[in-house]
Amino acid sequence: TGRVIHRVRRDVDGFGSVDTQVALPPGAPLGVYTVDVISGGSKSTGSFEVEEYRKPEFEVSVTPGVTLARQGQAVDVTVNARYYFGQPVRNAEVRLIVQSGPHYSPLRWVDSDSEEEESGGYFYGGEELDTLTGALDASGQVRFTVTLPESDTSSDLQVRFEARVSDASDLELTGSEIVVATWGDFLMASLAQPSVARPG
Repeated sequence: TGRVIHRVRRDVDGFGSVDTQVALPPGAPLGVYTVDVISGGSKSTGSFEVEEYRKPEFEVSVTPGVTLARQGQAVDVTVNARYYFGQPVRNAEVRLIVQSGPHYSPLRWVDSDSEEEESGGYFYGGEELDTLTGALDASGQVRFTVTLPESDTSSDLQVRFEARVSDASDLELTGSEIVVATWGDFLMASLAQPSVARPG
């Protein structure tokens, strides 16, 4: 067992919950800290991890060849990593995580004369499809070719590409971008005016 750094007694509130705060001192040991909550003969355990902060020294960008493509189409995805002082991150290991989730086109809910621009938007999470590996070249780039997945429900998908780059100091940083993988070549939407009417 480790050393106890904080111990407190609390009464539960009206919702049956308790809270407390722990101030970690400068130079606190790195690693996993365990939190035990004990009430009578019952015990619940959680944990959190303390890690050393390292200021990012480079940035990672992900650039798909297209932002909109048919499902089943092959798409080129370029990963670029550059130090903030301008030089490329050379020969670094790259992992490209490919995920997919549902896409809800804003064009389905157009309720004015102005149409919203179709884009990848926010990624709401989904299935992890594949992990590709590669290495940055002398210019700090690597290109992957990914075949877009096909929906089982005949619907549009978001495909998220997340690049994880580790440099020589083992500092890992990430970048991501989204491609919309459409089921068809076009989307048809209708708008009724007025939206409420009398019979006849």
